[in-house]
Amino acid sequence: KVFEQLEDGLHNRIVDKSKRFTALLQLLLSKLYDEQTHQGSKESLEIQDYSVSPLKDASVKQKMDAVLAKASKYYGKYLPEPVPESFKVDGAALRQATKLLAPLTGCGKKLRMS
Repeated sequence: KVFEQLEDGLHNRIVDKSKRFTALLQLLLSKLYDEQTHQGSKESLEIQDYSVSPLKDASVKQKMDAVLAKASKYYGKYLPEPVPESFKVDGAALRQATKLLAPLTGCGKKLRMS
């Protein structure tokens, strides 16, 4: 259901289905990376629910692009094709996506890359 909601939220901003799924992949890789690299850490996850944040949309995009860039580098060698290191969607869309992504937990617990 979360994936449907993410796609619905992106549908209004990204009409092309393949570009929309690239954005979904970027979001999921970012979340997976954030969870996996913060396992056992007392630090806060980088992906927070920015829908309740006073940050400007441009700052939300900057933060999400930073996580995505790290995730793309981290998982890049395991992916069949490179994933763009920045989102092609505005900060307002990313703000809404984080409302759905931030509460998800345990995304990186069982995945081990070696």
